[in-house]
Amino acid sequence: MSAADALEACLAQAHRAVWVFGLLGARLDDPRPADSFASSRRDRDDLLAALDARGATPPAPPASYELEVPSDLAAGRRLAQQVEQDAADAAAAAVRVTSGVERRLAVRLLQRAALRAVAWDAEPVAFPGLDRPDAD
Repeated sequence: MSAADALEACLAQAHRAVWVFGLLGARLDDPRPADSFASSRRDRDDLLAALDARGATPPAPPASYELEVPSDLAAGRRLAQQVEQDAADAAAAAVRVTSGVERRLAVRLLQRAALRAVAWDAEPVAFPGLDRPDAD
């Protein structure tokens, strides 16, 4: 995977997170979706700036995502945790193939995803993005 591909994968996850946290904000009586939404938008904007600095044209996000709409707080929490795990996985992959400013961005993305996951009651892990056996 190239650095540009890795950054685009992170961007895809950030787009998904913005969409999911907008959905959760509309469905749940909980302040966490708003915080996660704002943080995910910051990730998205940082990634768009990084790709723009490369001269890349990032793909547009889909209009929506196929997922089961959470019916309660527990389901919303599980969805949020999965979104953050996916973001951490993408950021960890980007850390492996980037350098300099882009690597520092990937590390920040990884840190933010880990912190958001913990805010959604996920168990903290020593190495976010690397804790699953299926993570490459």
